[in-house]
Amino acid sequence: KDASVEPNTITYSALISACERGKQTNRALELFEEMTAANVEVDAICYSALISTCEKGGLQEKAFELLDEMQRNDFEVSSLTYTSLLSSCIDTGNVDKAVELFLSMQMSGCEVTTPACNSLIAVFNRAGMCLQALHVFEEMQKANIEPDLTTYNQILSCCQKCGHWRGALDVWGKMQYAGVQPTSATCSACVGACIRGGQLAKAQEVLQRMRQSGVQVDMETMQSLAIAQANAAVPGPTFG
Repeated sequence: KDASVEPNTITYSALISACERGKQTNRALELFEEMTAANVEVDAICYSALISTCEKGGLQEKAFELLDEMQRNDFEVSSLTYTSLLSSCIDTGNVDKAVELFLSMQMSGCEVTTPACNSLIAVFNRAGMCLQALHVFEEMQKANIEPDLTTYNQILSCCQKCGHWRGALDVWGKMQYAGVQPTSATCSACVGACIRGGQLAKAQEVLQRMRQSGVQVDMETMQSLAIAQANAAVPGPTFG
């Protein structure tokens, strides 16, 4: 630091942003403490950069503390900051916190984006909460928030875990209507949901239609269906 030049809000914000890019979480926190100790005004950009730095550095609780502080000081929280914190809930599986964040995002009047919805759906997917994931999808459609490939694949993956074959087929149908190109992951999840739901004929139909549309079906999906069909064909023991 040049003794003749006192760093200001812009300087500190730039330095903290640089720490974010360089993954230097501890240094970013040191700069923030130095900034507040010097009575330099902290702005929304600085808070957002530090929250993102903490989230990427695995300091989730600190990131939430900074969010609370930011809201107490009446700073506007951006969609990007909310989405960053929602994403951190995926790895930790913190469903309650994710829901709290999403509701806070809605109540603040902040724009609810597709990535934010995808992050909440991913949290529900990890927790195996299929109905909640489908509810988010329904609310996205009502609010004219356009689902993308990630949205569809996350919901289908959740339907697969729960064996919710009806939900999977409905989502796949809407995906086709929207013109979103499915992937091998889409096929695997949709077929898997039908298998788990005991709907082998529908699983076979999905597989065939996916292949006809040019989707590269992975070997594991084909083997899973073949095994399920073979097991279904094996007669049970008879007594008498």
